[in-house]
Parts: sequence; C-alpha cells; structure tokens
Amino acid sequence: MLNVEGHEMKALAGMSQVLAHPDCRALLCEIHFGILRDIGERHVTERLNCLLGKAGFRSTRWVSRSHLLALK
Repeated sequence: MLNVEGHEMKALAGMSQVLAHPDCRALLCEIHFGILRDIGERHVTERLNCLLGKAGFRSTRWVSRSHLLALK
C-alpha cells in the first residue's frame, strides 16, 4: 500500500507495466480529487479510465466518492 495523496495519476502511470501484468487482476485506490484539482490535474476520471483500459482493466466502479475499484 502506498500513500501518494495528490499524485495518484503519476503513481498509476509509473506502475503501467505492473498494472498491465496478467497477475494484476484488481486495483483499489483512493483518488484525492480536491488535491488533484488544486495542483492543476484535470480530467482525472477520463484519464484514469484510459490508463486502466490500456492496462487491461474492463470493469471500473466507484465504491465511494473517492475510492475506485478496477477489475480485469
């Protein structure tokens, strides 16, 4: 578990090979939309969907306002 508050997009992008590996079948992460907005990160939901889709995740679901569950 990592705590990267406000740097979720950078952390997930840096993990692209790990996320794409067939053994990585699920991802649960907390997204800090307020912090991301404050540092100028825009279109986070769309970018997350694109990044996860490229890694092979076919199902994403917000289990709360800030927690995303993605499954392959």
